[in-house]
Amino acid sequence: MWAELKSQCILGGEKFLAEIEPAIKDKSLVKEIPRCQRFISRPALDVLLTAHGTDEKKKRDEELRKAHFEYGYSFSEIGRHTRLHYATVSKIVRKK
Repeated sequence: MWAELKSQCILGGEKFLAEIEPAIKDKSLVKEIPRCQRFISRPALDVLLTAHGTDEKKKRDEELRKAHFEYGYSFSEIGRHTRLHYATVSKIVRKK
């Protein structure tokens, strides 16, 4: 049972998460709620980051920005997933 616990406080399946997502989504900017709880319904980085290689650099950069700004992924989380240094991710995300 405890293995199914998500984000330290939600116990339920995917259907349950989908049902409570609207209530949680509105709280994504409330800093008093831990990040892992605010972004419980966010897509995995595998889903968000689909661009590969230098041909898709512009698309990759947009995906990195979206992962950070819309879904609250940290530079280090994105960096580990993409094998980029977190400082490189920071520069990409902040660049317009």
